[in-house]
Amino acid sequence: MRAMSTLRKLPTTILGTGYELHCLRLLNEQLRMSLDRIGGKGDGGIDLQGWWNFPHTNPSMTAPDAYPPQRIRVLAQCKAEKTRPGPRLIREMEGVARREHDFGFGRQQHHGGSISGDPLETAIVALLCSRSGFSPAAVIEANRSRIPTLLLHIPFDYEAQLISRHQPIMHAVDHELLDSLPRRLRGAFWNAALMGTRGVLGNGWEIREEFAHGVEDEFRIKIHRDGRPM
Repeated sequence: MRAMSTLRKLPTTILGTGYELHCLRLLNEQLRMSLDRIGGKGDGGIDLQGWWNFPHTNPSMTAPDAYPPQRIRVLAQCKAEKTRPGPRLIREMEGVARREHDFGFGRQQHHGGSISGDPLETAIVALLCSRSGFSPAAVIEANRSRIPTLLLHIPFDYEAQLISRHQPIMHAVDHELLDSLPRRLRGAFWNAALMGTRGVLGNGWEIREEFAHGVEDEFRIKIHRDGRPM
């Protein structure tokens, strides 16, 4: 009874904020992203936004690390619900990405800027993080989309840890508890508009969770291209 009562009393805003922060740390620390949290009222459907950074991968470069990194803009939503999101969420995020793309393109032209032929300069990645994964229909919808899309299944055991520690429900995120949670990736899906023959990032990409031996043995998420870690 106590467990069920605890879950019911946990405010959804606290759960949502905690999950956004959890995803933010994973993405920034392990997936080479530089994101900031926006979530709250009036966020326009965006919880996190910023950039995804990549080293230059042009095979003609003999020392790609000597060049400034490439980057692509990212808009993210984080869903802490226990039900798997369906295709409606994919369509909503498409609309957000198109709106932001059109607004940014118009603003750059208004200020006298120019748009180069580099697709990374104008592309936006629609990133969706879910603690429960995604429905098959959502994956199909993302695969059809012309917007570069990345779906990440990032588990989140915040409530379970509260229960196991018999901690009282707080009306703010417990950052000490949040820091103690493992940051894992259970699944990743990207569409052809992101990583494919005609995708903005091209072919050969993988996102893997690997066991890293060290002082603290743990799983780490790494990006690979053509079998090599980036």
